[in-house]
Amino acid sequence: MFGLYFSRYLSDKNVLDAKDAGEVADLGYPGYIDGLVEKNLLKRDEAEKHLRGFMEENGFSEGDVAILGGGRFEDIVPLFISFDANEAVAGNIEAFKKDSGLTDAQMEELKKDGEMDWVLPGYVRKDPPLYARFVNVAIENFSRLISDRLVLKKSHVVKKRDFEHLSCQSLKGEHHIFFGIAGDENGLRAVAGAFVRREFTEMEKKVYDCVCELINSILGLFASELSVEGIRLEIDLPYNYTGKSIASNGELYCLPVALEGAEIEFLLSFDCDMEIM
Repeated sequence: MFGLYFSRYLSDKNVLDAKDAGEVADLGYPGYIDGLVEKNLLKRDEAEKHLRGFMEENGFSEGDVAILGGGRFEDIVPLFISFDANEAVAGNIEAFKKDSGLTDAQMEELKKDGEMDWVLPGYVRKDPPLYARFVNVAIENFSRLISDRLVLKKSHVVKKRDFEHLSCQSLKGEHHIFFGIAGDENGLRAVAGAFVRREFTEMEKKVYDCVCELINSILGLFASELSVEGIRLEIDLPYNYTGKSIASNGELYCLPVALEGAEIEFLLSFDCDMEIM
């Protein structure tokens, strides 16, 4: 997938137009660089200069570039969105202390007596490996159902996000997983059109219905996968919103996803309370 990502970078930076940049996009690294040179699209030193810019902008190492070239979603997704297990547990221990009105000394006593081992499993619900699994399922199935030419961009974490259009749904039970697809009219129409294999020329209700059905399919697959492991999650009702904001009392992850001719954003939150305003 290296060629796909680097070609998008070159076209976004107006180094090459999308058609030229995409001519050898199926090649990996360093094959894509060689292809650009062979087709006289860029000189080698120019291509390598832009490669350094691509790596710097994304914070990629040479190993990360090799991962992109490998094309495995489970390896690629963590380059753009990741969850810190240690940070999550530490944060919940702190929240437990605050909610319980315990002092640092009392917390130390609980740890010393081994009572924390009994208290925390019931209190700490955050599970970063599970969140990563969900994102993998979402990306893999989005690629299968919508476009295998998608390009992820670096995620960022916020408390509140304004949006133009949003379709969303949640899984609730032993965990609370919120998943939304946000974007402008062009973005949501592109997703809906790809899902049902027809073109939408305006932002009609059917567009929202199609995007919600896509989200429902992804959530259903994940809930089924976890049910085999004894983790029960139920799918909440779908919702659509226009011109509002979404806020989380925890982390709200914004993961941009570029498609051919459109860009959307995955909005994700885990084991937090959400509010639309």
